Parts: sequence; C-alpha cells; structure tokens
Amino acid sequence: MLQENHLRDFRSSGITDETIEAYKPLSITNDEANKRLGFNVLSGGWSLDDPDGRAWIFKPDKLFGDNKYLTPKNEPPDLFMSRRALNAHNDIAVPYFVVEGAKKALAIEQVGLASFSTSGVWNWRSSGRTCERLAQINLTGRIVYIIFDSDKYTNEHVMRAEKRLAQTLVSFGATVRIVNLDPAFGKGADDQLLRLGEDGFQYYVDNAVDYIKDMKDEVLEIPPIPLSEFVKKDIPPVKYYVDSILQLEGKTMVSAPANIGKSIFLMNLALAIASGETQFIGRFNINHDN
Repeated sequence: MLQENHLRDFRSSGITDETIEAYKPLSITNDEANKRLGFNVLSGGWSLDDPDGRAWIFKPDKLFGDNKYLTPKNEPPDLFMSRRALNAHNDIAVPYFVVEGAKKALAIEQVGLASFSTSGVWNWRSSGRTCERLAQINLTGRIVYIIFDSDKYTNEHVMRAEKRLAQTLVSFGATVRIVNLDPAFGKGADDQLLRLGEDGFQYYVDNAVDYIKDMKDEVLEIPPIPLSEFVKKDIPPVKYYVDSILQLEGKTMVSAPANIGKSIFLMNLALAIASGETQFIGRFNINHDN
C-alpha cells in the first residue's frame, strides 16, 4: 500500500506499523494525484483520509511551492481528526491537541492523546472564516493544547497564526494552553516524542502556558462601584441608528453560531440603510435623521 520511501517518511515521525495499518495511507502516482487534486503537481506522493472521510491529505514527493500538504481544488481547508478526537467529541473532559500536519496528529495519538491537525498554520480558516469543522467541534469547557513547531520563535508568521488560533478557540469556549517546544530536540511534536520519549514530551505539555493568563495584563479591569454611586452617574440614553440593533455611536457586535445567517442578516441591514428604507424587516425603525 505504501512505497518504501513513503513508509520511511512515516517511520521517521515514529509512526508504528499498527497505526499505519489502522489509518491505511496510500502511495499514489502523479496522474492519480492530479486527478484527485484538480490541478497538476510535479510528482506522486502519499495520501491519507481521516477516519470519517471528511478530510483528504496529500503530501507530494516534490514540494508544490511552499506547501508540504495539498488539498483538492475548490475545497476549503479542513482539519484532520484522529480517531481519539472524533470519539471524544461529546466528552469535553478529554483535552484536544492541535498540531501542524497529519503525521504529528498520529504521533500524538499513539501516546494516548486526542489530536487533530491543520495542513498549515493558517489552514484552520479559509477566506477569512473559521473552517466548518473547527466551528462544529464541541469546545465549550474543553482544554485545547496548541503545539506548533518550534521554528515559531524565529517565524513571526507562525506566531501570528498561533495567537489567532488561540483567540478563535477561546471564542468557542475552550481553555487554551500553548505548548512551547524546545528547538534543541527537534522541530515538531513527532520529533520531540522520538528524542525525548513520552515522559520527556509530557514535561512540555505540563508546562504549557495558559493563554488567558497571558492576556490578563492587556485587559483593563474596572473595579465595581456601589449601587448608590451608580445611580448618581449621568449616563446619557443610547441613541440608535437602527432601533435596538445599531447604535449611533460606539461598537456593535453580531454574534451567533456558525452558519446561522449572520452575513445575510448584515447584508440585508446594509441594503435597507443604503436604499433609504425607514424600517428593517418591517420591525426596526431606521433613523436616517441621525
């Protein structure tokens, strides 16, 4: 099923024969890769389906630009979910570990951890939006460890992606912890597991940085005041451009679960305002005089 060079690639990450048998990666030809991808690449390589068939990963033998992993044309990036992660979807007591690349997700799973991976540090989003699967994972109240490669210390691009992913996971209700690997022991989680073993790797997990604690100094904490003082304050009434929806001044946030229709709602609101309508969806007054 796997050519010898592809088998060596998996074994270089510490992937066992048992894991290879369970996930069944395949060696595919250049023509097969082109057909599946919908565009031409320079070589064949190995491919891997995640357990529920939602994500297909292809690693070409010859790099395609700067991309180590490729996905089919016109398909948005998706996550590769390990079996442990899929099985723990409804059990928020099980922490998740997110890494770069499917091989690292398999290496993490082999030591008993529920893992998923992105095919690149930014490939958990597409066209500025969080990918569908990440938005569907049950994250509320769950601990999520981000383990990006140790080259992040010299790569601002990776550091920005790590921070943005952490912010996104927090917005979904997760408790996020950043695992900072030591570059002296290799680039990725798979390298570190090979060099340090499970116990040595666990040291870095145990010393992960709580992302929210890191943010504390950036958050302005306003001390509470007694009710007697609050009622004395001269607080002007809120003025609305669109009643109960859009304030005349300040910031407004529209929040709802993924794929609920926020974009359509806002486009229709903007259209009603721009076309001079006096009401939005026949219910909310638009105050153009303001």
